[in-house]
Amino acid sequence: MAIYNAEISAGSLMLPESRRIARLLLTQ
Repeated sequence: MAIYNAEISAGSLMLPESRRIARLLLTQ
């Protein structure tokens, strides 16, 4: 469910920082 959480974070903030966090979650 990490991908889902990452997508929500990126969609909610829609900022480069959120995208970076999402990428980190996807990597893990």
